[in-house]
Amino acid sequence: MKINYLNGVEEKIVPLADGAHAIAVGDLISVGSDGYAKQGGDTSGDKFIGIALESKTIAAADNSADGKYSLKILPARAGNIAKLTFNSSTVRGSGLPGTTVYAKSATTIATSTTNSVVVGTIFEWLSTTEAYVAI
Repeated sequence: MKINYLNGVEEKIVPLADGAHAIAVGDLISVGSDGYAKQGGDTSGDKFIGIALESKTIAAADNSADGKYSLKILPARAGNIAKLTFNSSTVRGSGLPGTTVYAKSATTIATSTTNSVVVGTIFEWLSTTEAYVAI
């Protein structure tokens, strides 16, 4: 997923959960109930916290403690707007500016999901597969 910023280029460093990680720039990042960051998705109890600004690949054997590694993100906060690329053009037909969008996977956003992990709201449609999203 490629990201461009409309405004709000602020960075935040967050501690990663233990275990293996293969995070790419632009991945959605969430925290679980333990408070540690991981790739986002449609997981019960997770909360979206931002978008990865760096890639990080870590083997499980090298990451045995929560917070041993960290990740730079564009945090979800008022004023941050990111250009996100959707994996499905069906999103375009099901939402207008102001529509809430949810994490489907680390790289997919949808207008409805099973666990409703909120990513933000559509700010402006650019094409059938891209939109500015207020995160």
